[in-house]
Amino acid sequence: MRKKFVPAIALAAASLGAPSGAFADGGGQVDSPQDSHPTPKTYQGPQSSEERRAHSHVNASILYAPFGLLLPGKRGASLAWIANERWTVGAEYQVADVGLSLQNVDFASIEEELKLAAVRWYPGNSFHLTGGFGRRRYEATIGSSLLAKWAPAGVPAGDKVLAAQNEVLQLGVGNHWQLGPGFTFGADWLDVYVTTGTGKLETPLLDYVTDESYRKSARKVLKVLRYAPSFAVARFDVGWSF
Repeated sequence: MRKKFVPAIALAAASLGAPSGAFADGGGQVDSPQDSHPTPKTYQGPQSSEERRAHSHVNASILYAPFGLLLPGKRGASLAWIANERWTVGAEYQVADVGLSLQNVDFASIEEELKLAAVRWYPGNSFHLTGGFGRRRYEATIGSSLLAKWAPAGVPAGDKVLAAQNEVLQLGVGNHWQLGPGFTFGADWLDVYVTTGTGKLETPLLDYVTDESYRKSARKVLKVLRYAPSFAVARFDVGWSF
């Protein structure tokens, strides 16, 4: 008699939404269906630049800025501590140099050196805002052709320079991506450097210049180099985070 009621009970349970096979012949034992627990997804690790940044601690990069004023073609390196996915703090060194000559006449060579401590804030995945503070130095070495006019009596090699330096504030905007296990690529679309303070001039060469008009011209150029803001456009970097 009991076996006659088991199919009837199973049919009634199915009509109420119970899964097939919930009632088995021989006592009405309830079995768990095989598909009641979905297969858990395997964790694939960090997938975005933001997630990869959160799992990193230090980034080392090389830099190149082909476009900018006052001097283009800056190259350098940076080292940054990755505090978390939102903040990094680091140091940068950049240098650029150019020679000024015309028709085999050597006027001068100018070098720009930039040392910075910079902070980057990432509100999202790769976009960041940059703020920094550091020192910028311009150094001009007067060429032999121009030097012969400025100081005919001769100048010691160590005194052939004119230099201007000042502290600068850096403001910038860019993107920085972290791909794979550690490879990074970035672009600072615009960096602006604004001078602060009075700065410093080094003019040993002017002690040998007798023509007052040359001395005034040199001081005007140095004043521009000391106070003028500068900027870099599309500064690129590649590096590694670990």
